[in-house]
Amino acid sequence: MRGVVVTSYTNVAYKQVLKGVETLLETEFAGSVYFYLDSEYNASIAGNKPAVRLWVLEPEPITRFAGNGGTSHRYPVEIMVYRSIGQRSRRVVFDEVHEVAHRIKRVLENNADYSLSAVYQWHAGEITGPDANPDRVEDVDPPPDKFSMASLEYNVTVTELFS
Repeated sequence: MRGVVVTSYTNVAYKQVLKGVETLLETEFAGSVYFYLDSEYNASIAGNKPAVRLWVLEPEPITRFAGNGGTSHRYPVEIMVYRSIGQRSRRVVFDEVHEVAHRIKRVLENNADYSLSAVYQWHAGEITGPDANPDRVEDVDPPPDKFSMASLEYNVTVTELFS
């Protein structure tokens, strides 16, 4: 059975799942995309490059092992790719957003079972998307410029074995 032995509490959603996805994608994109962990879009954060917002939604318990043997949870990671349109062509920005989104999809599909430096992170990863809304404006304060965006969801399973 794949899993990690737990001897004390760990924030699995943040330390194992979110930081693992962020590290994997930052390595792939090598500074050409700005990644941040937050539940809301921040219009000013990325500067002059695409921004990718990563956030874990509500985890879903899958299995509880007999006694106090451990658990498996499914963690959905929301992935939002944003790019301000500004003075550029909508088509160019839309293409750029989708290029980033499809590259993220390929990277995560290739890492459905993932260990970082030989330390188990997750298994059984499945990705859906990208879904596009090329001219979306969110109700945030302050209101952002118009931007192009694509959304993906990456669901991973983490098994914790209690010692």
